[in-house]
Amino acid sequence: MMKWRTVAALITLALACPTAQGKDNKVHDSRWPLLLVDSTGIAKNEGVSLTVCEATRYPDNPVVRLGRPGSPDAIRCHFDGSVYYIDGTFRMWYKAVSSARHANAYAESKDGIHWTKPRLGLVDFGGNKQNNLIPMAGGAIVFHDPDDKDPSRRFKKAVVKPSPQGIGSLWSLAFSPDGLRWKTVQRPDPILWHKAESDVLTRIGGEWFIYAQGTTKQTGRIAVAFHSNNINTPPSEWKKEVVWTMRDKYGVYQAHHGIKPWVRGGLIIGVYGILHDRHELRDATIDLGMLLSHDGIHWREPWPLATILRRGQEGAWDSMFILQGAPCFVNVRDKTYLYYGGTDTGNMGDFVQIGLATLRRDGFGYVGIDIGWTFSQPGPRTGGFTTVPIRLHDRTKERVLLNVDNLSKEKEQFVKVELLDDKGSPIPGYTLADADPLTDNGIAVPATWHGDSSLAKVQSDVIRLRVHLQGGQYRRESPKVYAIYFSEPPEIEQ
Repeated sequence: MMKWRTVAALITLALACPTAQGKDNKVHDSRWPLLLVDSTGIAKNEGVSLTVCEATRYPDNPVVRLGRPGSPDAIRCHFDGSVYYIDGTFRMWYKAVSSARHANAYAESKDGIHWTKPRLGLVDFGGNKQNNLIPMAGGAIVFHDPDDKDPSRRFKKAVVKPSPQGIGSLWSLAFSPDGLRWKTVQRPDPILWHKAESDVLTRIGGEWFIYAQGTTKQTGRIAVAFHSNNINTPPSEWKKEVVWTMRDKYGVYQAHHGIKPWVRGGLIIGVYGILHDRHELRDATIDLGMLLSHDGIHWREPWPLATILRRGQEGAWDSMFILQGAPCFVNVRDKTYLYYGGTDTGNMGDFVQIGLATLRRDGFGYVGIDIGWTFSQPGPRTGGFTTVPIRLHDRTKERVLLNVDNLSKEKEQFVKVELLDDKGSPIPGYTLADADPLTDNGIAVPATWHGDSSLAKVQSDVIRLRVHLQGGQYRRESPKVYAIYFSEPPEIEQ
């Protein structure tokens, strides 16, 4: 059984160094997991292929429900917001809608499943302040930046302002020491108004990004990004990029509410709404799609119309319209939590509540034996892949840990790992002949050579992995490799 390393919060990990290797840099950093949903981590394919995975709904959804009649969130608990794990507590920001007003609200949880709406005493509603509303301009998406040397700016967010045409447009930023008390930077009206709906501020490497939904006549809703090296520059002056469109690729779809990124070291995972075109918005339906990027500007699908969560079945509370927040992922032990909003009333958004779906931890996709490549073999089937070069940082402590499933000693379904040097030659002591077969399923199963998982005898700081898969007559029986780590994953990380 895996022994989890407990930490208070690991939100800063993805901010400490630039994200993945850039488009032209093929060396992976061992401080970050190698997620195999990203095919660019595989330099040589020897009869394996990718399967993209979808999340499974928590059975007792929604986890944050509408408030009682007359409460601040009686009509909507609108998750165009954020979830963070900070100092042992899951914290959520969301949009609360009642018959009287739209406002931003806050909830807390110890396990990420059971949520409370604390009485914060910050905003008057119906003649008293005993509610969970927070005084925060704009939307409910926030960015936690604990490394900022100014404690008053530990939380940040983008703020839009109505243009002369009444359209919400990029305008300014707001800052907070605790995520509850906010101060907006007052700026003059921009020279050029940029429409920005569902805006999310984040940092990728050393650059600041604001993702939002834009529109064009040709492609309808699209995802746009504004980026700058200087957060103090007015956001309306940041460079604007169109980063994802749908209708030009698939005809009947639009990209709803922009891209909501999860910035991981080595890879950015994006979630966006796949809106199915309808003449009436009330009839529109939306699923959640998945995108990948290494730089925050160039995005791609792991396979066409990759979907991480589909709307619920007919009659379910989330049967028509689901939407994403940022961040909406948290890794919790052996699961990846995905928070989302949903309703059965279409794109008008009434009665939105907040649900939870889960994946296997980092289980966005797995590599398995492609039976089509080996149909002439009598079985058991075999396959494998060689990774891009990987730069190690501490060979005395690092190991090769695999997130694997569908292994069985009895059925002879196993995985072996061979180490290659930077020139592609097998490293003595770590060859395929030295490797022990892995037959235990788990999130971080150590690769071993003659019973030893240490990399201390490896001479090079740059290695490749050649992963060998064996077993099964059919694809469903193949070993599955989801991710590779080089240090023990923490219990909870974001």
